[in-house]
Amino acid sequence: MEQLDTARDIFLKYGGSYFHMDREGDYGYYKSFGVSKEQELAWIEEKQRELSSEIKNETNAHKIELLLSEWSDILYNYNDVFFFALLLDAVREKRRGLDSFSQLLVAERIVHVLGSLSQLQGENDVLSDGKDLALELLHRVLNSPITIAEEYRNTDYLSDVITKRNIVARASKAIEVFAKR
Repeated sequence: MEQLDTARDIFLKYGGSYFHMDREGDYGYYKSFGVSKEQELAWIEEKQRELSSEIKNETNAHKIELLLSEWSDILYNYNDVFFFALLLDAVREKRRGLDSFSQLLVAERIVHVLGSLSQLQGENDVLSDGKDLALELLHRVLNSPITIAEEYRNTDYLSDVITKRNIVARASKAIEVFAKR
């Protein structure tokens, strides 16, 4: 049981990405546990439900954005439309409490996941819903006063990134990318 817990911890640390495990030198160790694909999918499903619950209970915009980013990384690797719809619901529920920079980051993450889901057939409603929500967030960034969560303002390496000018430019560029699709 302890070995399975260790394998689970490694697997979820990397969001189920073998690439990231390998890049950090943990892939061989993880594979030595012989975890089945079914178990991995169960862990991914469990993790996504945990993230959904954490997001619903979180009030800090920066932490919400981090949780949504973690979830989007999982979705990018696992292409699960059901959980993408749950992520969109979580974003809708929390979007009014997000500062402009967090909204931008979340919209960019939705766009990233949409890119990985675009090859799925018969899921146009969910994909369209994701596009609409990302565009809504981006338009809110452009049409509302720019706000930046304190956690971002207190992070030195972000000082050049979180300027009003850069936030507006990134939001505008993301909208342009959508217009080309």
